[in-house]
Amino acid sequence: MRCIIHIGTEKTGSTSIQKYLHTNRSRLNSDGIHICTSAGKGNNRALPAAFMSLHKSDDFIRGMNLDRIEKRKSWRAKLLGKLSREVRKAARSASVFLISSEHFHSCLLTTDEVLELHAFLSTLFDEFEIICYLRRQDKMALSRYSQELRAGYAPAALLPPQNIAMEEKKVLPPYFDFEALLSRWSQAFGEASIRPRIYSKIDFVGGDVVEDFLRAIGLKANYPVKAVSRNVALSSEAQAVLLSVNKALMHEDTAEAKRLRSALVKYLEQNAPGKSCQPTIAEAQEFYHRFLASNNAVARRWFGEEPLFDAEFSEYPAEPQSACTDRLMDIITGFMLDRRV
Repeated sequence: MRCIIHIGTEKTGSTSIQKYLHTNRSRLNSDGIHICTSAGKGNNRALPAAFMSLHKSDDFIRGMNLDRIEKRKSWRAKLLGKLSREVRKAARSASVFLISSEHFHSCLLTTDEVLELHAFLSTLFDEFEIICYLRRQDKMALSRYSQELRAGYAPAALLPPQNIAMEEKKVLPPYFDFEALLSRWSQAFGEASIRPRIYSKIDFVGGDVVEDFLRAIGLKANYPVKAVSRNVALSSEAQAVLLSVNKALMHEDTAEAKRLRSALVKYLEQNAPGKSCQPTIAEAQEFYHRFLASNNAVARRWFGEEPLFDAEFSEYPAEPQSACTDRLMDIITGFMLDRRV
C-alpha cells in the first residue's frame, strides 16, 4: 500500500486542503484513496506530536495533558495501535493511504524524529510520497504573525528578528529553512519520494491550492473544487487592538479570558477587515535574503533551476506605516458597545 504524507508547510493552505479531503473522504475512498482519521479529523495533528522528541512540548501536548513522559508514551502506543488498525482495514478497499498535517513541518525539526516516523510507517506501507508546499519566507512569516494574534499570542515583531547565537553557528531558523526540511525528509524517506511544490497562485493548477493538491495526488478535473472559506484578513488597526488585548491577557488562562478574546476576533473579522500590518520593502527584503542560499540550494536540487521564488517586493510600503488612532478608538468603542448589547 502506498502512503502519501502531506507535511505542509504551515501557512500554505493546509486547512483548506484538509477540509476538502475530510468532507470528500467517501468519494475519495471510491477512487482508492483512504483519508486518515485515527490521528485527527482533517489535520492528522496527533501523528507529528507522537514522534516529537519527549523533551519537547507544545500546545497540543499541553492541551492533551501529556507533559508527563510515561503518560505520553502510553498515549503514543495507543495512537499508533489505532493507526495500524486503520491502515489494515483501509487496505481492503484502497491502494493509497493519505496523511496530512502541517505540523510535520513545525514539530519534527530533527532528522532523528523523521527517521523514527519512517521506521514506524515502513512497517505499514510499501512506498511513500511526501508532498510539501513552499512559500516565500517573508509572506509565510506575515501569515504566521496574523495566526499567532488570533491564537492569543503577542509576537514581538512582524518578522522574526535574527538570532545571534544561530547566526554565529551559521544555522537558519528551522521553521524557515526549506533546504534543511527537505533534506531530513529525504534522508528518512528517500529523495525520490519527495515532491515539493511552490505555494503561489500563479503556479497552482487551476489557480487554487486545493485543486493543485488533488492534481498532485493524481486526481483529475472530475473532482470539482468549491471555494473554501478562509480567514478574513484583519486591518492593521484590528491587529493593533488584538495585540494590545493579547498582551493584557497573556497570563489570564481562564475561560472568561478565552471567551473575551474569541468574541474580539469574531468582532474584528466582521467589522475591521482590511490591509494587515506590513513591513517596509527594505525589511522584507532583508528578512528574505537571510534564506536566499538555502532557497537556491532547494531550487537547484528539487526544481533544476533558480530562483525558487519571485523577488517582487513592490506590494510593501517604502516607509513604515502606523495605525490610524481614530480608527483604533472606533474599533474599541464599537466592541464595547457590541458586548453591552
